[in-house]
Amino acid sequence: FYKYILIRVSRKKYLFSRLVSNAVAGGITTAMPMLILFGLSIVLCVPYTKEHLKMGIYSPVHGTILEQLELPGGGVYFGVTIVLLSFAFGVVWSTLGLAVSSIITNRYVALCAPFVIFFAMHLFFSGIKLEVFSPVNTILPDILPSFGFLIVYQLTMLIISTFVFLIFAGRRLKFEL
Repeated sequence: FYKYILIRVSRKKYLFSRLVSNAVAGGITTAMPMLILFGLSIVLCVPYTKEHLKMGIYSPVHGTILEQLELPGGGVYFGVTIVLLSFAFGVVWSTLGLAVSSIITNRYVALCAPFVIFFAMHLFFSGIKLEVFSPVNTILPDILPSFGFLIVYQLTMLIISTFVFLIFAGRRLKFEL
């Protein structure tokens, strides 16, 4: 069906629109459940305050890089940060899936590949005691040294996935038309 689209648009525009639409769809898909949970938490839960700390009740993010976000606004900043991290996670991993689909035409392999890569990276980095590079930490960065590290890590994966997609999808379009 893309042949009919390419009659009206250039290859570059088609690849760019496919990349952006896939990234946005992946980001929304992973951020939406967190946004719903965040909304329910605001309505149904008691805000986390300094009194909780005085009583010795610590949140799961206490002592992590997210600790600075747990108290301001009763946890609203923390919730917004988690929704944004979820969106970024979806963008990166959907783009990686799109890159794999440009290399391997089997739709089932392309669908499963991001999960396999995610799990393999987690096992590899955990096995060599470099858990900080495990992709698990991109969704909830408990052990990461800083947000800067997280941004660089996500951008690196996104850039690599984007280049792989543009190279292989561009090649495939060139040879199939």
